Amino acid sequence: MAMSRRQLSVEGVDVVVDGAWTVRELFLGIDEGQALALLGGPAAGKSTLLEAIAGRRAPSRGDIRLDGRSLAGRGPAALLELGIAHAGQRPALFPGLDIGQHLRLGHLTSRSQARAAQARVLRLIPELAGRLGQKVEELDRGRARLVDVGRALMSAPWLLLLDEPSLDLDGERLERLARALAEEGIAVLLAERYPYPALRLAERACLMVSGRIVAEGSAAEVAGDSRLVPACTGELSL
Repeated sequence: MAMSRRQLSVEGVDVVVDGAWTVRELFLGIDEGQALALLGGPAAGKSTLLEAIAGRRAPSRGDIRLDGRSLAGRGPAALLELGIAHAGQRPALFPGLDIGQHLRLGHLTSRSQARAAQARVLRLIPELAGRLGQKVEELDRGRARLVDVGRALMSAPWLLLLDEPSLDLDGERLERLARALAEEGIAVLLAERYPYPALRLAERACLMVSGRIVAEGSAAEVAGDSRLVPACTGELSL
């Protein structure tokens, strides 16, 4: 019997940050192996939503479910063990540590399994191969971001929450990463303020404005929505 695909669902979630409603009545779903682009301007609430899914912020209302089971009360470490990894907008790097040490920070089990996980990450992100001993403070912004993504991938997640990688990665580099993840069957929830190349890489897309989803569908459908550009530039609000 074939195994069912994993599924994460966000069900009517509100998130309040510093007294303000940053995410409001939001519904969203992503299945194992999918790529979903979450598009919107810099104040749309995309990062807050990813942080809530990753267990870094608690919803004020609603629920986040994995395969139908509530994730309420679970922190980032517990969600990482359930296969949900988060690579934030600002890479969590520590001066004085090298690339290899940062990658190992993301692994959950034994040293021997960590070596296998590291080999897999270097296959997915070949730009890091041959640089494991390089200190992270010597890296350009693009490689620093790739190290942080590699750390997230060391836990062998089924779902990667990837927050605005185009701030540090050019389109070609991001496209290579996205295709490598797709070949491995890793689902990606890709939050972006720049709609391209996200819409070329994703099967589905959602457009987020003022904490709410205002459009969703295939990438082609959202690409043709007249609200796309004003939403992503922050000119559209609710």
